[in-house]
Amino acid sequence: METTGDETKPSEEQTSHLPQRVRKSSGAYPSTALSDVKSRARPKTSTNREEAKQYDREGQEGEDFDPSCEIFFTSEIQINVTKEEKRINEFKILETIGKGAYSKVKHVLREFKEGDEIFEEDYAMKMMHKPTLIRERCAIYGHDGEFEMSNFLEKVYCEIEIHSLLPSHSNIVRLYEMIEAEGHDYLYLILEFCDLGQISKWDFKVETYYRNEKIVTFITEQHLKGKEFESEDQKIEEVAKVIFRDVLKGLEYLHASCVAHRDIKPDNIIINSKDGKAKISDFSVSTHCPDHEARGYNCEGTVAFTAPETHVPDENGFLILPTDIWSVGVTLYTFLSQIVPFYAQSELEIQLNAQKNDVPKLENYSDELNDIIQMMLTKDPTERPTASDLVDHPWLSEEVTE
Repeated sequence: METTGDETKPSEEQTSHLPQRVRKSSGAYPSTALSDVKSRARPKTSTNREEAKQYDREGQEGEDFDPSCEIFFTSEIQINVTKEEKRINEFKILETIGKGAYSKVKHVLREFKEGDEIFEEDYAMKMMHKPTLIRERCAIYGHDGEFEMSNFLEKVYCEIEIHSLLPSHSNIVRLYEMIEAEGHDYLYLILEFCDLGQISKWDFKVETYYRNEKIVTFITEQHLKGKEFESEDQKIEEVAKVIFRDVLKGLEYLHASCVAHRDIKPDNIIINSKDGKAKISDFSVSTHCPDHEARGYNCEGTVAFTAPETHVPDENGFLILPTDIWSVGVTLYTFLSQIVPFYAQSELEIQLNAQKNDVPKLENYSDELNDIIQMMLTKDPTERPTASDLVDHPWLSEEVTE
């Protein structure tokens, strides 16, 4: 067993960027009080939790929000390894479900007691090696165009901070806990587990995204029950409507909260069969904006899904929030066609294609669908619709069976 840190006395430096809370390693994650978020190095903004909820449509706050969510900080790490299993604190490691450039994501089982009863809950654990993150240098741009050199560990703390600024929303993957101890090389984030996974997966051999057929089947059976389809394309379009209505509701909420995601792509839209919702995940390059007119000066995210104005910004930068709309448009097109529009063998070619070319019309799909894609892929970001505009688009106006 390895034990590091003192759960009852986290260092002030270690916790200065987080809600000042420490959780005992037992019991269910409570949802009874708001976190006192003490934002560090963030511009002042009029957006707060209550104002963020004002975007909510038709007063359905109870359906989409859990405004009482907390993010817990735990500064004790206990690792138990046997021939049969590995545990980190009360989490039993099951399998790897994802890998990033600087992280691994594990499916974990949390075991805890309440009274005499033992409970088990599924979560995702994002594991990151802090010395590696510190070595990886990067430039962090402010909204005034100035930048400072930093490292990827600082970006992880920014990701946690963005989660802490927001109440839980049904179309945003929830962060429950951060586990970090002084003297321990790894940092762990405990996240909502979405068992059905991402909506499409990239195949490196043939360089295309394949739809997740488990998700197609689930949505057809759960959301489109009893609906008849004239063709496979019509079925896929209806499945896409369910997914991207959720995505745009989540994005509408983020933008109302002055948060830009900056890396929307099929990999970062995942689905949980428990509530049947599509959720936006991975806020590792997201930014909290001072207002809705905030400008950016650097290109973040995955180049095939980034808006053309971000590729070579001028001295005035670019509007940040409309870049997410472009990314949703590319993601929707990719989900339907299984082809990434503008894709090429080099990043430069992809950028040039996005700047100069238009996406071809999707044959065998509705005019309303093609219209919403064209709107999202408008070259001029000032002419691009907002997430709120898109939620009201005719393609998404028809309700589906919940």
